[in-house]
Amino acid sequence: MMLGERGGGDRAWKHWMSTRPWSTLKASHLVRLGGDLIRCKVAQRTLAQYLDLAPAGHNSRAALVRAAEIIEEQLKDIALAIESMSAIEYGLLRERTADEHFQDGCLATFSKHLLKRSQVFTPFEEYKMNHGTWAAIPWWSLVHGEQEQRAVEGFPIRGGLQLGVAAESPDADELVISCEEPELGPSWMSARLIFDLRDVVHACELLLLGRRQSVVVDFLTEYTDEWDDRQVHLAGSLDLSLGPEIGETLTDVATRALRRLLPGSSGPPLYHDGVPALDRLLSSSRLPKIARCPR
Repeated sequence: MMLGERGGGDRAWKHWMSTRPWSTLKASHLVRLGGDLIRCKVAQRTLAQYLDLAPAGHNSRAALVRAAEIIEEQLKDIALAIESMSAIEYGLLRERTADEHFQDGCLATFSKHLLKRSQVFTPFEEYKMNHGTWAAIPWWSLVHGEQEQRAVEGFPIRGGLQLGVAAESPDADELVISCEEPELGPSWMSARLIFDLRDVVHACELLLLGRRQSVVVDFLTEYTDEWDDRQVHLAGSLDLSLGPEIGETLTDVATRALRRLLPGSSGPPLYHDGVPALDRLLSSSRLPKIARCPR
């Protein structure tokens, strides 16, 4: 009874399922384990309430105590199963916070806008690093001149890029990400990416970046062809891991910015439904630059 509808177990399971940021058709073992976990937790709380009300020595008390012991044993078995899971599986299984639920809705809304509205790559200014997207993936690019082409072409092979994040406070209106090659190697790469957190598109882009904890960087070189037209050549790409610490910082700052831009908004009933207030803001905003060179 406590595990089912009467004790709230089924209702809790349906609510938990509605907040999952993944397809339940592709992870049946997580659905089963998560359902057991949620139902047992609700049953445990309900049984505790009945035990508090049951008079000492009453016949029902012994049955309630035994039921509580069975639920506790089941929770221990579930805990052992969860311990053997990968970090990714655990992240999908655990209950999500209100902020994570809000983030899921914002990212679903942002991704929908990125995929349904056309974007065109435009060559950037020389010696400038740019943040943007390619479809619904964060993507950065750095343009160098012809003289630095050889050094830039070797950078993806050498790898390594030092990142720094600077913001006056978690509620700042601007965040700067600095990027440079360690000890300023042969490419002499040093750049700054500026995110204006009063801009809803920048805030969404930063949230996407923080939650993915990785970004691809294109290294571009600029040259003038025989017709004196400016051309951009893709020298190479580097998949850059931001790491959990930087990812958490970016996610926190972006979430605070979106909360300010969307006062009163909460997570959607279903994560893929999106956030209506954000949908309206994005509809009247320009999209990020496409930083991905088509060649």
